[in-house]
Amino acid sequence: MDSIVLTTDEIYELTHYRRAAEQMRALAAMGIPAYLRKHDNTVCVLRAVVTTAPNRLPTQSEPMLKSTRKRLELEAAQVKEVAASVRKARG
Repeated sequence: MDSIVLTTDEIYELTHYRRAAEQMRALAAMGIPAYLRKHDNTVCVLRAVVTTAPNRLPTQSEPMLKSTRKRLELEAAQVKEVAASVRKARG
């Protein structure tokens, strides 16, 4: 079974950087939400964020409906909750 978060090797494949600060910058530029684990200074990216189909999000040229914006904000909040529970579970 796959882990809920990407491994350090998978994050490296995605960003081509080893240092956490550079990985965070690259992920932010790609629009991928990531969190820095303060206890070991590693990057945490939820697997679901990178495995979901990119075509479900509107492009820049398409107008974003209020309902879509609310749904995306709700999903982002859920991602943050899951990431917090993962951090809490790992201690």
